[in-house]
Amino acid sequence: MRTLAILMLLTGTAHAGCNETLLTFTDWSIEALDAQTNEMTTTFKSNAVKPIRMIDASAGYRDALGASISSFALNRDVSIQPAGTYAETKTWGPFTFERLLGLKHDEVATYVCVKAVLYDDGTKQEFK
Repeated sequence: MRTLAILMLLTGTAHAGCNETLLTFTDWSIEALDAQTNEMTTTFKSNAVKPIRMIDASAGYRDALGASISSFALNRDVSIQPAGTYAETKTWGPFTFERLLGLKHDEVATYVCVKAVLYDDGTKQEFK
């Protein structure tokens, strides 16, 4: 068990204070709009049993060798139904996600880190 925990820490698959299963990263795409701007669309699926009204979460990318490409915070004020999907499109300047322009999807690992969630019924869940 101790070896597994050390391996998870070394490979970057464990994030302290994160729920990594409440929201699943299902798809992403990136497109260069011009020399200074990239547009990235990400899609997530809710695995929650209740509707989500607000979320404190981040998502990110690692390359096939485990190096971090970059990460971003999700829109906090998002409504997601149980088993529903949520898509977010953002524009980024150079030197943030441009590595994704040259990588194949199978060369990129994605992750989601949910720190807290507020459900429609007013209950709050924090992951520490």
